[in-house]
Amino acid sequence: MRKKIILSALLLLAGCTSTKVTLLPDATGHVGRVIVKNNDNQPVTLDNSGQTLVDGLLGEHEGQLSPADARQQRPALFKAEPAPLASETVWFPNDSVEPLSTTSNLIRRVRKDCLQRKPCQITIIGHTDGIGNNQYNMQLSLRRAQVIHDMLLHGGFPQSAMDIRYHGPFDPLIKTPSGRSQPKNRRVEIMVH
Repeated sequence: MRKKIILSALLLLAGCTSTKVTLLPDATGHVGRVIVKNNDNQPVTLDNSGQTLVDGLLGEHEGQLSPADARQQRPALFKAEPAPLASETVWFPNDSVEPLSTTSNLIRRVRKDCLQRKPCQITIIGHTDGIGNNQYNMQLSLRRAQVIHDMLLHGGFPQSAMDIRYHGPFDPLIKTPSGRSQPKNRRVEIMVH
C-alpha cells in the first residue's frame, strides 16, 4: 500500500511540472527574440522583455514585463547570467612576435577578468596584416598567439583554461587592399569568457 501511495505522489508531482521560458534583456537592455513550441507543437515567438510562456496542466500563460521589472521580479535569473565577454588586445610591429608595448599589466588585467567568470576560459587569437604571403602570415599569427599563451602560462593560468587560434590576415580589424600594411591588424586578441 505504501509503495502505491509513493508512486501516486510521484506521478502527481510529475504531472505538475511545467516548462517556463522567459525572454530577458541583456546587460544593455536589448531584447532579442526566441521561438519555442507550445503543447500543440506550434511555434510561439517571444520578442518582448519579460514575456513568458508556461506550458503545463493549466495550459499557456503569457505575461510581459518592462526590462526594469524583469530584473526586479526575477533577480535570480539575472544573477545566474554569466559575465559578458572581456577582451584585451596586444599589438605587434611588422613581422615580429615581440609586443609593441609593455605587457606587464596584461596578466593582472586577465586575472581580474577571470575572477569575474567561473569557470574561466581564455581564447588567444593571433592575427597579421596583409603584407607577405598567406602561409607565412598564418605561421606568424600562430607564433604571436603562442608568445601570449606562454606569457599567461608563466603567469599562473592553467593550460586547460586556454585555447589558441590563429587567423593570419583573414580576419582583419581594418579591411585593406591585399598586400597593404595596417598596424591595427597586427595583433593578438585575448577573449576571457
